[in-house]
Amino acid sequence: MPQGTKLAPKPEDIKDWDVLTADEKRLFARQMEVYAGFGEYTDVEVGRLIEAIEGTGQMDNTLVFYIVGDNGTSAEGTMNGLFNELTYFNGVPETVAGQLEHLDEWGGPSTYPHMAAGWAVAGDTPFTWTKQVASNFGGTRNGMVLHSPRRIQAKGEIRSQFHHVIDVAPTVLEAAGLPEPKSVNGTRQAPIEGVSLIYSFDDARADGRRKTQYFEMFGNRAIYADGWYAATIHKLPWESQPRVALADDTWQLYDIRTDFRLANDLAAKNPAKLIGTPERRAAETTFTQSDRSEIETRTVRDGVAGAIKAGAFVPGRHRQPIGHNTLTGSRFAASFTSWLRRG
Repeated sequence: MPQGTKLAPKPEDIKDWDVLTADEKRLFARQMEVYAGFGEYTDVEVGRLIEAIEGTGQMDNTLVFYIVGDNGTSAEGTMNGLFNELTYFNGVPETVAGQLEHLDEWGGPSTYPHMAAGWAVAGDTPFTWTKQVASNFGGTRNGMVLHSPRRIQAKGEIRSQFHHVIDVAPTVLEAAGLPEPKSVNGTRQAPIEGVSLIYSFDDARADGRRKTQYFEMFGNRAIYADGWYAATIHKLPWESQPRVALADDTWQLYDIRTDFRLANDLAAKNPAKLIGTPERRAAETTFTQSDRSEIETRTVRDGVAGAIKAGAFVPGRHRQPIGHNTLTGSRFAASFTSWLRRG
């Protein structure tokens, strides 16, 4: 983060800590305690993995990508947090009082908890938005540590070139001296769209080689192009429906070379740049990065599972991802048939 970076504005829906009730503070503090415990657990387990590699004597021959998260902090806990995250996907609100009844269980094996959205906004500092808002860096930007003693001579340095997670695979291939696969087990592969990071290993000031990148999730979309970033907020994670139609979305424009936090909207001052950017996005991403021409606005709550109308639960399966399941939420009628074995 550049020195002197200030916080971007906080979403109006998120309360300040000072105005929370005593019960809210008690519950929310427990939520962050559990999250912090999980973070510590993760760190320890990553350390065990590194120690195991070192034990083989192959650490110097290993390229490690340590990406701190898979997206921004999640606000799917809505305003109060959740004792069981599946209530979110079924559109069932949870109250502070109801969750306090299970406070001591929070984070244990009988829970599937999620912290309140205010913690997500705090966790995505200095940005405004969170996971699901793919058009804001609060929803997408994660720190990454690269470690390769044999290949990377620099120690403790920072690289600021713009890149995306799709650039990891081509970096691995180049480091290993392997060609891009054209076919895997007889299945023809789409061309890799990533750009290797290796050019930046030895030159912190090298010009970035990723010139454009498209982002989209639930109608929230953005396009990066040569230092400029055009974005629109279509739907918030804690709301069940978007506020306006796609055609009525308002676009913002940022120069991320000078505005790390995405807080200085230049759309009004530079309308020509803003108009050109979405047009460039349409030309470059149709049937390439998204392999489709329509913007996807459905969420898990709306039934992302799509045409899955029936399914079977077999022995040994302990967890069924929602997206792979039939629609059995609170707004869907469903029937179940079971066979029980005697003896």
